[in-house]
Amino acid sequence: MGFEGEYGARDGGEFSADDWNEADWRRYLTQIDVETTLFLKKFVQLRQIINHLDLIALQMGWTQQEDNSIEAILQKRWREGPQTLHKHPVYIVTHGLYHFLYKNWELYQECSGDQNLQMSWVYARLLGSGEHDALLGIACMDADDPVLAICHFKSALQSINYSMGLIQKAPGNSEKAKLLLQDAILACFDLREVWLRVMTNCRDIEKDDENDEDEE
Repeated sequence: MGFEGEYGARDGGEFSADDWNEADWRRYLTQIDVETTLFLKKFVQLRQIINHLDLIALQMGWTQQEDNSIEAILQKRWREGPQTLHKHPVYIVTHGLYHFLYKNWELYQECSGDQNLQMSWVYARLLGSGEHDALLGIACMDADDPVLAICHFKSALQSINYSMGLIQKAPGNSEKAKLLLQDAILACFDLREVWLRVMTNCRDIEKDDENDEDEE
């Protein structure tokens, strides 16, 4: 049985939060974790391929063959079950890549022996700040506030740019360390690409809203 059939509305109609208890929501959150894990597996497998984000979006079922751009996932809404941010593909990508970056840095420190605690602390703070702003941006998108979403994504971009600067300064004193740093840069670029596309979409929404107001 597929996700929608298993976790959709119990009466076969539209979803109602009143129908779900804590156990239902726990199962729901577990399924979101599965989706994030699946995304990360595909990212690791396909990360060296050109346009891998679009390919992953297609394989995850977020887009259709005839429209496999990352922008299309912004219009994707699962028809059954709760409409929460947890399901939003941009949330899954953002949360998944930040999980990758945290784990990547742990592996880097283990293999490189680098004990620059101040650098690690600053890097961790930047990752936390960037993820915080990105998630707020996604929440603003969902609340139909594209201008505020852009503000948060711009702050997230600033944090990820600083993060990339630190990664580039980290010593690659072994082949494995160099590969881990390269993967970290790639994950940062992917976050940048997703957020920039989201911001473009938000600007288009704002323009459409302004045009509608002018017509009225």
